[in-house]
Amino acid sequence: MKTPLGAVVPRHASNAVTEALADTRVVLLNGARQSGKSTLVRVITKDHGAEWRNLDNALTRQAALADPTGFVDFPDLLVIDEIALSDGHHHGQTAAPPCRVTWPRD
Repeated sequence: MKTPLGAVVPRHASNAVTEALADTRVVLLNGARQSGKSTLVRVITKDHGAEWRNLDNALTRQAALADPTGFVDFPDLLVIDEIALSDGHHHGQTAAPPCRVTWPRD
């Protein structure tokens, strides 16, 4: 996969995330800022038509805070990016916002 900055570097975490999604509804991908968490999730989910919700967007974050249960009530693959922003932190924070992936279960 190519990005505006070039080719995506293969990540060791890719197999672990894919395996976790095989039997776990929610997977939290956490790591240092700017380490490729969102890009990794895009690579893993690109062929699955994932719904992508980014809490960096103020309206999306407001919807998540107003109705958390309704926000995650989605029958298919759902990615919630920048989930740490849901607790009021913003990009000046010291911890990296994780990326959360939910996978539908039959």
